[in-house]
Amino acid sequence: MKCKVLTIVIAFLMAIAGVFRASATAQGVDYLFIDGEKHYIIRSYPLQDLIDKTIPNNYNFPTFKASSTANYKGYVAYWEIEDNKLYLTAIHDEGNAPRGKRYINLDLKEIFGKDCVDGRVHAKWATENLALGFGEIRKWWEGTGPLTSYRKIVQVKSGRCKMMGEYEYYDKSIDEKRVEELSQEVHNAIAKDWKWRWSEVYHPDFRRRLSIGMAQVHFGVRNGKVAFKDDYWTHDRMKEYKRYIYKKIKRVDWDKYLEKDQAIYFTTFIKIDGKKQKIEHFNIF
Repeated sequence: MKCKVLTIVIAFLMAIAGVFRASATAQGVDYLFIDGEKHYIIRSYPLQDLIDKTIPNNYNFPTFKASSTANYKGYVAYWEIEDNKLYLTAIHDEGNAPRGKRYINLDLKEIFGKDCVDGRVHAKWATENLALGFGEIRKWWEGTGPLTSYRKIVQVKSGRCKMMGEYEYYDKSIDEKRVEELSQEVHNAIAKDWKWRWSEVYHPDFRRRLSIGMAQVHFGVRNGKVAFKDDYWTHDRMKEYKRYIYKKIKRVDWDKYLEKDQAIYFTTFIKIDGKKQKIEHFNIF
């Protein structure tokens, strides 16, 4: 069992077939710059709630359409963090671009009006935890985007940012046998006495509620502390789900496996039997 990149894989079962269309192709990501360094926003789209009107607003967005199977949302947004604030700096409309042109650089002033100051918009609507990938790109992960050497988790509340931690996705300093043992303990902690129940959740890609049986949760661990990233697909149940997962992984003796300042980043996938409401499949590799 290879654990050089630690990933908990619990695959998905959908009550409605064909829902997770983005999983077939690695999706285009948004970009966030911190002190000039480029980061990839992993499986989060801070602009989407405004576009979908999930957050009520009077902004004048165009009607976006898919530009390819690699970008169903039809746009790429650019962000920056300055003075602990999250700013939207650009939107590239790829789906409506004319032939021979990759994208249309949208005028933020036309969309946001007076909320656009000096060519950027303070993202006061944004409240979520963002996972940022940076460093060497090891591969493009289907449905997620770039798998990079490092991750950061940034807590965003009403557009104000707090760094929650930085994690090495491929930490060679951790003994491989120890990682395998830790993987097994995490597996046992999550799978034991599983009692989670799925119901209808809002699916932003289809802009309506769907009955599904899936989840994906990202979290990093360092010095015994756990920092979660929000999940894009099942956002309205993530707080409840994260509390459930957190109670389970509290059983794990992190200090037994990780030395001071060593860190591991997890990606969890869950596949649930729709009738029995039990974990149908759980793999770690």
